[in-house]
Amino acid sequence: MTTFNKAIDIKQTATGNVHYYKLPDTRYYIFGLSSFALPVSSSSGCGTSILVNATLNGINSFTVNTPNAAPALFVVSADIFTRNIYELCAPADLSTTSLPYSHATTFGKKSYFTVPTQSEEQYIIESIDNDSPTPRFVAINTLIQDGSIRDKVVYHNYYATNTGSNDTILYQVEIPYTNLVAGAPTKFEFGFFDIIDPTSPTATPGVGMAADTVYTIKLQVNGFTLFSTEYTGLATTQTNILRQQLKGLNIASTTATVLITISFQRSTTTDQSLYTYLLVSQYLKAYNPDTGCCVTSCPASSGLDVSLVLPFCVTCNTQAGLFFSPNTGTCSCLAGFYLDPTKTFQCYPCSALFCDECDPAAPSKCITCATGGILNKVTSTCSCGDGYFVNGTTCQRCPTKCQTCNSPNGACATCVDTLRRDITRDCDCINGFFDSGSTNCTACMPTCLTCRDGMSCLTCDATQFRNLTGTICTCLGGYYEFYY
Repeated sequence: MTTFNKAIDIKQTATGNVHYYKLPDTRYYIFGLSSFALPVSSSSGCGTSILVNATLNGINSFTVNTPNAAPALFVVSADIFTRNIYELCAPADLSTTSLPYSHATTFGKKSYFTVPTQSEEQYIIESIDNDSPTPRFVAINTLIQDGSIRDKVVYHNYYATNTGSNDTILYQVEIPYTNLVAGAPTKFEFGFFDIIDPTSPTATPGVGMAADTVYTIKLQVNGFTLFSTEYTGLATTQTNILRQQLKGLNIASTTATVLITISFQRSTTTDQSLYTYLLVSQYLKAYNPDTGCCVTSCPASSGLDVSLVLPFCVTCNTQAGLFFSPNTGTCSCLAGFYLDPTKTFQCYPCSALFCDECDPAAPSKCITCATGGILNKVTSTCSCGDGYFVNGTTCQRCPTKCQTCNSPNGACATCVDTLRRDITRDCDCINGFFDSGSTNCTACMPTCLTCRDGMSCLTCDATQFRNLTGTICTCLGGYYEFYY
């Protein structure tokens, strides 16, 4: 707690007798008046009482005012205190067993998706190496806020080999968090780097981000964009790091689906690699400035500021179409809308398709694209990229069996598995294979011509003199099974 002690004469002005106590302009602090006095002066020459109004106006000023005509030589003494909200909302015992937050570490099954399909040419690896005497990510302690919880951080490595072509690669990692506390203020700490030890003075960059290549990086939670950037790779002698992007969100349910999307153009001269890391924390309480109370859950439709030690609820004017954007830390318009400050801060729709953000001065020009869209920097327009098709005013992902697909119904144009999928049948599996839900078809039992799964035949190959009995292809009469 900080106390400001002042003893300054009241000044006479044309509009009254007043003096201001200037307080520090500090966000989210409680200010109060602990004592106030008018010490008597023998030379004041005043035989009657003085009327004094003392007002704590806000977080940066305290006003003392008197209507008396001649207040000369009277002195005002005031003790004004401040107290950080963190001291009020945090647990009484800030020991390691009573922290104001907990880390989310329970996951469902993670899924990985790339365009082109994952192969030796491009792939995603979940990278955690805590057992090695010298962990691969020895510098992660300098990248995240709490270096003691490396095992609670989720890392992924995105790799692309040099194939001689300059096609665009899309990576997506889906992480379903479970067992969350519904309504609890939640912080997402996110960042990336491109070499194993980005802070070591002797580090020599190996396979990393290519110089002058633009990397589009997006973090979404339950379809809501928390962070989005376009990062240009530095020269090969420099390290690429984006540290501690702290984003807040009020999670209403006990589950949350995190989607990390990385996109960049393949280099024709070198392999490329980068890492992302993510740490999710839930807080016991947050401060609501609208009510001045510590709450276990922020109001519906409010945002969350996690830039300080304790999270704070942020309320935006939803009637004007505004919502809190963790990516900017301000009240912003929804995706596909822009804020016009000349019209009472009202949100209006962008006039170009597939925009996530457009230029307020020219709403037909996109700045960033919605999910699945690719920005043409010459025309400032967005179009649906490979792996997506036009569905009304949005880009919708193609079925998993399609490498590319056509509008308006998502029919396959090319197949992800060109050997085992038939383009003439909308990329269904060829005879002898079945669709197991992955990009590649899975082989049926050798006795099946077509099958439902690995154990159930649908039809049999007549050239093998077999007949379908239930779900098994058995030999016709007069034939026997020969094993070799």
